[in-house]
Amino acid sequence: MIDTRRNSLWFFISSFKVVQNEFTKPSSQTKPSLLKLVIIRVMRVSSLVLFLLLLTRAKAISQVSLRSYSIAIGNQVWMANNLSTNTFANGDTIPEALTAIAWKKAAVNHTPAWCYYKSDNCNGIRFGKLYNWYAVIDPRRLAPDGWHIPGDSEWTILTSFLGGEYSTGTSVKNENELSDSKLSTKRTRLKSSGFMNLLGGYRYEAGIYNKIGYNGFWWSATENRLDKASFYYLSSPYENLGSSLGDKGLGMSVRCIKD
Repeated sequence: MIDTRRNSLWFFISSFKVVQNEFTKPSSQTKPSLLKLVIIRVMRVSSLVLFLLLLTRAKAISQVSLRSYSIAIGNQVWMANNLSTNTFANGDTIPEALTAIAWKKAAVNHTPAWCYYKSDNCNGIRFGKLYNWYAVIDPRRLAPDGWHIPGDSEWTILTSFLGGEYSTGTSVKNENELSDSKLSTKRTRLKSSGFMNLLGGYRYEAGIYNKIGYNGFWWSATENRLDKASFYYLSSPYENLGSSLGDKGLGMSVRCIKD
């Protein structure tokens, strides 16, 4: 929406300048004729009206985008995609770590960083960006206005709605014990949540990438230990969300929840 406003303003100013330059450029006359002055006035009003119409249209487009941007899962409203911003909510730029050295340095210095999986923006188009936990909890806020990074309590509500948390060694047994109707409901909910399409992998502190398309990893805002924080993961073979603790320098996806 901001870009649309800027483009509208640029068009308005450009149109005015073109008309003004055309009708007020030096000529044999000492001053513009009455006709030229009238045309200038009409063009000024027309440009202003067009600018206001474009601004209104931008707001309407923004509202439509916001509706498609979110998805209701149970009683919660989540973003429909993994986060893919390179700025904090206050406008400050989040550093991009293009190399393994830069990524590791951010972990050592406890500073925010993001990257595309394998530094390929084509991966970012589908899966969003990977962030370290220092970006997640930065006081400048990673989430846009009206949203926040979910903590463990909110993730627990989600996992319960999607069929319960994955537990190593018991998932297959639990799946077999579910009735066909319950299993169908569980898979339908998981599919409609969009999480199965957002398996963006992760990045080790050392800078190595792993598991894109097979596993998804999402940060929680909950800190469990001085050097570790909670994260949630989804492994495509099991179709269950699980949780664990990870080093804060890891790179994982972020999916926001509405305030």
